[in-house]
Amino acid sequence: MRTAAAGKRSGEQGHEDVPKGVAAVERALRLLEAFDAPTRSIGLTELAERVGLPKSTVLRLIGSLVAHGFVQVTSDGRHQLGSAVLRLAAVYQKTARPEDLIRPVLERLAAASGESASMNIREGELQVCLYRVDSAHALRDHIRAGQCFPLDRGCSAQVLRAASGEAGARFDRVRSEIVVVTHGEVFSGTSGIAVPVFGLNQVLVGALILSGPTSRFTQQAVAQMKRLLVEAGGSLTQQLGGNPAAFRMHYPGKSARRSGKGRS
Repeated sequence: MRTAAAGKRSGEQGHEDVPKGVAAVERALRLLEAFDAPTRSIGLTELAERVGLPKSTVLRLIGSLVAHGFVQVTSDGRHQLGSAVLRLAAVYQKTARPEDLIRPVLERLAAASGESASMNIREGELQVCLYRVDSAHALRDHIRAGQCFPLDRGCSAQVLRAASGEAGARFDRVRSEIVVVTHGEVFSGTSGIAVPVFGLNQVLVGALILSGPTSRFTQQAVAQMKRLLVEAGGSLTQQLGGNPAAFRMHYPGKSARRSGKGRS
């Protein structure tokens, strides 16, 4: 009886240490998110440090992930993503349509900011408006999907060129600050704000833009729109398979406090 009771207490203690339900799922997902392209494999200690969990907990979760093919153990005892991740990625690529992800983001941006929201992509030495959601205001800039613009002016042009890797101090600054604000560069009396959006392997997808009459782009409005765009850019980047770390690094949390001037 004494041995059985001791065993029961020991079992209960071990059972309590095992994450359950939603908490276990969240911790397992944090482990998967800890892997990145620059690091081929990760040791147990480093993995525990990255996710902020005890090594004993990480070891148990890793065991489950290994069993289901989401993580594999290398010959030297380190860990890397397994083939199950690749299988899900292939399914995602075949089933997900970019428009289904991008258009709702534009609709939310337009509703929250009151200005027109666009997604522009780079085509050689031009930029093309791929998707567009107009502002509800009667006074707005008039741009339609499919319209082309040069890459020598405007906030979206700067973002697309910088994110494409063009050299120069101006583009270094854009890459550092993420957000670009310009006034009257494309159309007189209009302003715009843009951020990049990335996909798998951090390949540039395009630029998210909010644009409208300069008279509505007050310092307070610009600060709010920058925050909205950074959150949307990071979220869409993540949905498209990219790494949103740069957005979080420069504008942590949901309260970006930087504001600035500087598409139309």
